Amino acid sequence: MKLVTQAEFEAYQARNCAAIQELLSGTGTRPVLFLGSGISRRYLGAPSWLELLTAIAGKAGISGDQYNFLAQKAGNNPAAIGSLLVDPIHEWAWNTGKNHFPAEYFTASVEKSIFLKHLASDHLKSFGPLATGHPLMVETDLLKKIAPHAIITTNFDTLVSDLFPGFETVIGEQIIPMSMSIMGELYQIHGSVADPSTLVLTQSDYERFMKKRRYISSKMMTYFAEYPVFIFGYGLGDANVNAIISDLGEAMKDKGGLLDNVYYIEWTPDVLALNHLKEEHVVPVEPGIAPALRVRTIVTSDLDWVLRCLADMASPVAINTKILRHLAARVVDLVRTDVPKNKVEIDYSKIEKLSEDAKELAMVFGISNVSNPNVDYPYLLTQVAQKLGYSYWAHAQKLLLAANKKLGFDIKSSDNAYHMAFKSGLKQATHKYSEKLIDLLKELQQEQSTAE
Repeated sequence: MKLVTQAEFEAYQARNCAAIQELLSGTGTRPVLFLGSGISRRYLGAPSWLELLTAIAGKAGISGDQYNFLAQKAGNNPAAIGSLLVDPIHEWAWNTGKNHFPAEYFTASVEKSIFLKHLASDHLKSFGPLATGHPLMVETDLLKKIAPHAIITTNFDTLVSDLFPGFETVIGEQIIPMSMSIMGELYQIHGSVADPSTLVLTQSDYERFMKKRRYISSKMMTYFAEYPVFIFGYGLGDANVNAIISDLGEAMKDKGGLLDNVYYIEWTPDVLALNHLKEEHVVPVEPGIAPALRVRTIVTSDLDWVLRCLADMASPVAINTKILRHLAARVVDLVRTDVPKNKVEIDYSKIEKLSEDAKELAMVFGISNVSNPNVDYPYLLTQVAQKLGYSYWAHAQKLLLAANKKLGFDIKSSDNAYHMAFKSGLKQATHKYSEKLIDLLKELQQEQSTAE
């Protein structure tokens, strides 16, 4: 059987890194990270769900044959095991285990599953924070330099919030009223050890979450439709990821089933022991959704190069995410609530001047002066697509390639009347486009329509 060679893997790395950077440049947005339990296992040595249940059952004296009996009765399903552990841990807590829990748990108004969840939280807390001098600290430093727009995780622990201290943590069902357009949010959709009651740990917890899943998925749709999404720490076929992506199927079917802005990063112990390198992963979807959904896939034994490829696009200047988030949130509140309800006094002449002068507006926010080229080249490729009546940047990219053939040169290879590259990092640039390009693409769009 032929195995992957080092040369093949290096070509695979180069091809994927170029595609990722083109994606980030084309959308003009920072990526969204979807981080799973593999991340906590890699950097903290945290347990799997079954290992967590085994450990906390042992703390309550449920071990050996007693635990194996419950696990067998539950079909080794973690959520079902969690449900079966609730009663014996509850009884233990009210007897010999009472000193392990806060006094406020011992009231009729508190759900009995809180004792199971408290033990789980305590156990997970023992695996953090990330140790100084960790052998994989190069990776975690690169992870932080990605400067993501937002992070989604099903993990309970605080590793991600520790790595991104400027992000606002949104726990469990708190996700429902949040605005997805504001940068710097960390969504712990299955709960957090910071509040044990939020953990999705039993069958009833999971069923309650699944009832809310469609609404949560609808909120996530903005990310999966408009942002580059990179999935780390989940195995291919993970039920949590599949459920959310499957919910997007009907809305995304106009892309031909391929979510080419979504990357599944699959870790393997030895990539050179494989007989091929995966490029795509088919996501199981609910019956009636056609075609089947596919996402990009990168398989690797080393996360360093993937993270470095993403981090290279980040600004070399440290970004205070907390300030940007509060600024954006305050502007949203002003526009949606305060101004319409006349909660603030408004100098409309000054606002009108600011809205017409990007330089003045930037100076008011204390960000920077906006240079003239941004006025002449105001559009990212996603915005070009929207001006042409499309919902996705790849459609504009196809027209751009046709324009290259018509003009006889690569528009993006230089600064010209149609395009300008703005440096956005140490090595990479953000590509922006002019009204002249939009006019050209509209002509090509009309020509193609007539030809059909």
